[in-house]
Amino acid sequence: MTKSKVKKGYYLFIILILCTLLLFIYAYINTQVSLVYEVPAGTECMSAVSGKDLCRTLNRTKAGIGCSVFLLTLLCSLYHFPLTKNWLDANDC
Repeated sequence: MTKSKVKKGYYLFIILILCTLLLFIYAYINTQVSLVYEVPAGTECMSAVSGKDLCRTLNRTKAGIGCSVFLLTLLCSLYHFPLTKNWLDANDC
């Protein structure tokens, strides 16, 4: 495995995490809009349109955003991890 293949995989993984993060942010905003317009005044989180618990969906999207940010931070901090020839040869599968 060469350094260029490792870098390509690294950048591909970062792009995948960024797309996932954008998707979770969109889902969070969409759920917030649903909470405003679909929840009757008497109930807390149950949607009158779909019958789903929107608070549970909101908590799951928050967890997804947190995980995506954590992985993105981890990958960005590992960008300068030394990829020497010995390390690549020793861990080649």
